[in-house]
Amino acid sequence: MGAACAADSDCSTAWCEAGRCAQNPCNNGQHDGFETDLDCGGGVCAPCSDGRACLAASDCSSAVCVSGVCGLPLCSNGVRDQDESDVDCGGSICRPCLAGRVCALDTDCLSGRCEGGVCGRIVQITDPSGTTSYGVDATEVRQGSYAAFLAASGGNTAGQSSYCSWNSSFQPQISGGGCTSSTYTPSQTPELPVVCVDWCDAAAYCAWAGMRLCGAMGGGATPFSAFGQASQSQWQNACSEQGSVSYPYGDALEPLACNAAEFGAGRSVPVAEANGCHGAAAGFSCLRDLSGNVWEWEDCCSKYKTYGIGSLTVFGVHRSSANA
Repeated sequence: MGAACAADSDCSTAWCEAGRCAQNPCNNGQHDGFETDLDCGGGVCAPCSDGRACLAASDCSSAVCVSGVCGLPLCSNGVRDQDESDVDCGGSICRPCLAGRVCALDTDCLSGRCEGGVCGRIVQITDPSGTTSYGVDATEVRQGSYAAFLAASGGNTAGQSSYCSWNSSFQPQISGGGCTSSTYTPSQTPELPVVCVDWCDAAAYCAWAGMRLCGAMGGGATPFSAFGQASQSQWQNACSEQGSVSYPYGDALEPLACNAAEFGAGRSVPVAEANGCHGAAAGFSCLRDLSGNVWEWEDCCSKYKTYGIGSLTVFGVHRSSANA
């Protein structure tokens, strides 16, 4: 360095500055002011690799700069990288994986249960007395899961309870009550929660999956008069951490925790996308979207009618819609 030069090619450092060979700032192990990341980017140094900081696409070897980072966001790039246990989930950086995805540790899974290298779907919780334990799905039912149920049933609606004898199809509604042909598109939106299904559809899906709708502790339907009592209602117990809190996440309202009006989505979002919408206590912390996003059905009816369901309660609110 220090020798006279006229061009970068005259110098072993490939850097000619003011007629003298000098240390190449693109190879000095420092984040110089014109670089977007260490020894790369900025229009002077070589483009940065994926995961490095950028200001424009030209700063990146992939020609993609998203939110100041080269390449697609690491947890949504469709590649199993970093320390992910499966594609774009698990590990120490990305969100936990949904049921059925590959895992190495319980912490890789949204349910908190890695079973034989695969994430389980059921979260075990107990009633307020601590004597009754039962399992609850970690998330709302995904459209992809419901599509698997429809494929398996093949249009056969036999085996339903007598009060569902009227129900001749498990297909989600495509009209009425806000339902359209675009509200159920499992091939395009498999991670969105299924909506526009009636109580009997929901009950049939649960039976097919080897489960049942949340009802009374110990089995059967929750008495309608007890829908808000955590000691009797499996659903209320799950939503309130054994009756200890007013919201799934605590006693104080957090408008941005769950997908309600304040969340700003204006529509349902993929299951578990509202990162703050879960409990805090052990077990309950793995249950997602117990408030907001979409309505859920539970086994707590005031009466049954020959044409379907009567009034049902969902999360402590008296409702009679056919949407779930």
